[in-house]
Amino acid sequence: MRYDGRGCFKRPLHRRGRGSSFSLPLCGVKRTALKRTPFKRKPSPLRRTTLNPVSERQRRYDREFRKASKIVHARSRGICEVWLSEDCSRRVEHVHHKKLRSQGGTNHPANLLGCCGRCHAEIHRNPALSYEAGWMTRMGA
Repeated sequence: MRYDGRGCFKRPLHRRGRGSSFSLPLCGVKRTALKRTPFKRKPSPLRRTTLNPVSERQRRYDREFRKASKIVHARSRGICEVWLSEDCSRRVEHVHHKKLRSQGGTNHPANLLGCCGRCHAEIHRNPALSYEAGWMTRMGA
């Protein structure tokens, strides 16, 4: 900013071209220290807000799944029910649907398995082994 001697400050404004600029007088504007405004977090697109409501169907599913998950954890006593490999952490971290939801599977505890993250990934990575062992069931079954 430049002081023009009449009590006004001028601020250069730049246009698109190189070297083309003009000054805008800032008469009557007090120069004060800049104040920092608190950072406002933008809501995540996945966050559920009043603008992004959750359907009653989804709420019902979530409640049903939480209840069934507690039953599965109690049934397995917090220990992985698969134990596929030596790197198994042997702690239930995931609840796996034997008959996948996309194939019409439900949240009934008989359709769920408590397993660690590594075993869960292995189940989905090797479907042939999973079908054979009974950790996944076919669509018609």
